[in-house]
Amino acid sequence: VPVAPGAEDNASGIAVMLQLAAMVSRQPTGIPVQFIAFGAEEPRGSGDALHHFGSRQHVANLDRSELHAIQAMVALDRVGVRASYVPVCTANSEGNRVRDDVRAAARRADIPTRTCTNYTSDHWSYAKAGVPAVRLGGIPYAGYHSRGDVPSVVDRRQLDRVGRTVWSWLRSMN
Repeated sequence: VPVAPGAEDNASGIAVMLQLAAMVSRQPTGIPVQFIAFGAEEPRGSGDALHHFGSRQHVANLDRSELHAIQAMVALDRVGVRASYVPVCTANSEGNRVRDDVRAAARRADIPTRTCTNYTSDHWSYAKAGVPAVRLGGIPYAGYHSRGDVPSVVDRRQLDRVGRTVWSWLRSMN
């Protein structure tokens, strides 16, 4: 979004992803994990054909065996707005198992969650391809897609909640 500095959308998700990648490098999980930051997620018009360019291209380049090997996709998109819970969103029923597993991991870490349905993040590219996928994040805020998307919008405690949720989920995969 040309006018938005991007602190919340999506430096917040990248920050959590980088911290999780550092943690996994020090304490590997029981399953292989890839950390991918996609570009060009924002819409250039209405409809799927003008949205999620990076993740759509990535999924399109996977061969059938690679696609079927993916156990889950978790998108960290707009995860830093202050809230008392972590949104865990699915795009279709394929993501329900992952949603439930992520929420159970959050409960073990004493982090409240709320479910939602959402198609506006990179998890949608995977969900359409049949991969179980969820999105964490998406709390509404006044600065969304505007000049108000600045660092002061991002709440460190919310970043911590999201990071601990994903870490708990990754550790449960051992």
